[in-house]
Amino acid sequence: MLTLHTTITAQISYSRDWMGNTVAKDKYGNTIATGSKDWQGNFVWKDEYGNVIQTESKTGKGTQKSEISMAT
Repeated sequence: MLTLHTTITAQISYSRDWMGNTVAKDKYGNTIATGSKDWQGNFVWKDEYGNVIQTESKTGKGTQKSEISMAT
């Protein structure tokens, strides 16, 4: 039996844009996602087209993540 293990690592850097949003970029400088707070105070990650990828809300027990996958 042949077992193959592949490890994929991504170099992601984070910065702020001129509006104060958190911007995630790959090692080539391409924007992967942009994070900001919505009107309820939840932190929302969006892709480069503005589609919601993930919402993070704080509860009394910690941070709760709600992931949304987009079908293409």
